[in-house]
Amino acid sequence: MQGNNPGDAGRWWTVQRGGGPVVATAIHDGHELRPEVARLMRISEDERLREEDPFTGHAILDVPTHIIAHRSRFEFDLNRGPEEAVYQTREQSWGLDVWKEPPPADLVKRSLALHAAYYAMLGHVLQAIADSHERFVLIDPPQGNMRNYLQSLERMRSLPGLTVLLGGHGPAVATPYQKIDEYISHRLEREQNILAAVRAGATTPKEIVERVYTDVSPKAYGMAERAVLAHLEKLHDEGRI
Repeated sequence: MQGNNPGDAGRWWTVQRGGGPVVATAIHDGHELRPEVARLMRISEDERLREEDPFTGHAILDVPTHIIAHRSRFEFDLNRGPEEAVYQTREQSWGLDVWKEPPPADLVKRSLALHAAYYAMLGHVLQAIADSHERFVLIDPPQGNMRNYLQSLERMRSLPGLTVLLGGHGPAVATPYQKIDEYISHRLEREQNILAAVRAGATTPKEIVERVYTDVSPKAYGMAERAVLAHLEKLHDEGRI
């Protein structure tokens, strides 16, 4: 296997089609790399697991229609558009130095061909469901419902005797209560800054990001706007804006 075309990628994804209107996806379950990509990777397998989501595929196996991706997000990220699906800078990859050297254009092109193939496949699946049901809802899981997220953290923190956290991705955490407090404090601080920006006259997620997310690269503003939207929904539900 030389890794000279997308066909050398091995497993791409698993699609199971069943009845009902619900589709579950685990787009970051995978850990696999094409040989040509693996040869250029500077980060180790353990470092990749920091942002991959192993075992999320197991969580959706009972959903009749589900899709489990087997490719590592460090080969191409299915949670991003084609312009940022292959990480080129540290800002795009959480500060990680992914590559030994910049990936050549032909390698990037082959990765993006797989990225495009996934969304072509997904389009066929969703169209088949749309043809059978009058309407359906797309849930955006990376941010989800901010209030539910914070409440789930509070519930976890209330559990006695926690000794380790095993998250959906990344290594085990040996200081669970400290880490939970860190997550809560970070989100509440962001929320206060977002609220202050709104009261100061910011009217769109883009304007809020530009004022609040000064510690984030502009290349990540699109993802930051999704997080801001989740916070705004929470603040609205609570009657604070």
